[in-house]
Amino acid sequence: MNHFGHVIGCELRRRALRGSAAGRAVGLAWYGLALCAAAGATNIITSYSVRTWQTDDGLPQNSVYSIAQTGGGYLWVGTGEGLARFDGMQFTGLGEKAPPELQHGLITALCTDRDGSLWIGCDGYGVVHFKDGVYTRFSEADSLVSNHIRCLLLGADGTLWIGSEGGLTRYKEERFKNFAEKDNLAANSVRGLCEDQEGNLRIATLRGLNILDKAGIIHTFNIRLGTRANALKFVCADRQGRIWTGANEGINCVEGQTIRTYGMSDGLPDAIVLTAHEDRKGQLWIGTTHGVARMVQGRFVPWQKREGAFGDQVYTFFEDREGNLWAGGQDGLYCLDPARFTAYTTRDGLARNNVMSVCEDTGGTVWIGTWEGGLSRLKDNRITEVGTIPGLKDGKVLGLCEGRDGCLWVGLDHAGGVVRLKDNSQTQFVRSSGPFEGAVRVIREDRAGALWFGTSRGMSVFQAGRFHAYTTADGLAGNDIWALCEEPSGAMWIGTGGGLSRWEGGKFSRVVEAGAPGTSWVNALYLDSDDALWVGTRGAGLYRRKDGKWTAYTSRQGLFSDEIYEIVEDDYGCFWMTCRKGVFMLSRKQLDDLDKGQTRALACTVFGRADGLPSVQCNGVAKPAGWKGHDGRLWFPTIMGVVAAEPGIKSNEQPPPVVIEDVIADGVPLQPAAGSGTNSPSLKVPPGRGRLEVHYTALSYQAPERNRFKYRLEGVDPGWVDAGTRR
Repeated sequence: MNHFGHVIGCELRRRALRGSAAGRAVGLAWYGLALCAAAGATNIITSYSVRTWQTDDGLPQNSVYSIAQTGGGYLWVGTGEGLARFDGMQFTGLGEKAPPELQHGLITALCTDRDGSLWIGCDGYGVVHFKDGVYTRFSEADSLVSNHIRCLLLGADGTLWIGSEGGLTRYKEERFKNFAEKDNLAANSVRGLCEDQEGNLRIATLRGLNILDKAGIIHTFNIRLGTRANALKFVCADRQGRIWTGANEGINCVEGQTIRTYGMSDGLPDAIVLTAHEDRKGQLWIGTTHGVARMVQGRFVPWQKREGAFGDQVYTFFEDREGNLWAGGQDGLYCLDPARFTAYTTRDGLARNNVMSVCEDTGGTVWIGTWEGGLSRLKDNRITEVGTIPGLKDGKVLGLCEGRDGCLWVGLDHAGGVVRLKDNSQTQFVRSSGPFEGAVRVIREDRAGALWFGTSRGMSVFQAGRFHAYTTADGLAGNDIWALCEEPSGAMWIGTGGGLSRWEGGKFSRVVEAGAPGTSWVNALYLDSDDALWVGTRGAGLYRRKDGKWTAYTSRQGLFSDEIYEIVEDDYGCFWMTCRKGVFMLSRKQLDDLDKGQTRALACTVFGRADGLPSVQCNGVAKPAGWKGHDGRLWFPTIMGVVAAEPGIKSNEQPPPVVIEDVIADGVPLQPAAGSGTNSPSLKVPPGRGRLEVHYTALSYQAPERNRFKYRLEGVDPGWVDAGTRR
């Protein structure tokens, strides 16, 4: 937090940050929509997406060598042309008070102290301690062994360790102690530092690995004496007690006295390994001169092109307090996010990308219906085409449904009829008129074993060995059938292009209850565990029917879209809905709070290309247009393939630090009064035209562009003002 955070007297209380200025209090509240993933929900190897920042985004220089996070929550990024502070949205320079070497020099290492201050290693300049706006430099003149710094480490006991081209330096109790080759260091060029589980210091040098034990004695551990494998570039320890070192011949795993080396034949993108880091999930990330790989469940997983562009040379990894993983490389700063969505397209085996429907059977096979590409099957992460009969192979597949006997019912476009797949047999039912005259968009088998086929020309029900056809003449609200949903009682809700209908007691009726969707086009139906019916419409928003009472939610209350193709509920009490503009998520609690008057607006989480969607346009002309799998993954059809949302994604309820960065009155930045001190709660605003600007930010990096704010000037604003994403 900079001095303005102290001057205004900001106090973060749960979600509100309050302070005072000229007798009035400025309040800020964050109600962010950042996401996090719950670990352990699945054995699937998670895909990642990557965001990149370069000089045109404000980074001082593209080569990023070090990253750290200070006590206030800011990220600090060390580049080949100076140091910058980052809040997730913009980079800020150090200002005129900073030494020029930190503004333009090569920042090789960063380390945070226990008090939240920052240690900075600058090549050729030594070490700088930055605390409370004050820079203190330590160099060879202060007994530092070398000004050419390569690495920094804060030990568990608070000791600062400094690796340089002249050896190893310990800084403790404001005193330096140096170690060099004369002290049994393998080489004076120290490239990496870490502490092992026993509290010993591991030192990577250009001629082997050293161990500085608790008694202060240095031991040498050679990887392969006399080879390039002994010219180490880093060292790190994992939770299992293994020590990892990198060199020009791969990455070495030291376990006790055993050494195992992994190279390109094991899946590494290059033999020259520059850095490694074990994340909170136990994955070992490896940076090489030609990209990134990670070790998951004992094997290497190379970075996939589908996960996004990644530069070749990767110098460093850093994991922040929220668990976001950052990487610094030759081509910029990267943030690696667990991909919210994994897409399957033609490059993965689909015949066509325009997916109309998706469902998973009891055996775990995911069935994918495509337009003019027929039916595909996804099993064991492999896609194969299904169908040899006309209409199914290369056909226009719409509705999908698994029958009680394990068969799969497949609805096709006009005159295509229905195909039944069972074991290795495929049977097609086609009639030029009657039950399958129209496009078969939705299929459902009810509790009594009757098959319901919703088509573009009415409803067909197969029961007791015969078909029964129904239209508006029989009480349906419309002949275009888009959705079906059965109640535990056996009653059936039917969504049509002309409104909502209900089948009960052997007859159809149009739903005309007060507050119901009326004649609105009903796209989606979902019955939750409380037997509340949720209705998605095309243009009229979302409806809930609970205990006979209807409640409507629209974009006027914050709903992302009034057009809803499908509604799926996850394991965390959140509804996922699709529309032509993407996938969005909304918690049931938010809807309940709105009903109770405890909130005025809904805050939807919207997913787009940055989350792994190849296209934001979802499809909703057939059912299922969304599916919850056995492993919790959520599947959605789009015009550019089928996508799966990884399980465990939920809202981040942890409020981040909210910081006031600048206060400007009539265009002039305000400064604390002389002698007021950094902890003063007051800031004097001079008389003027009355234009007061407060610049603020929230230090959450999971999805900073989605952080939302409210502010309040006490004594002026009657309540909190929604500022959206403005800062």
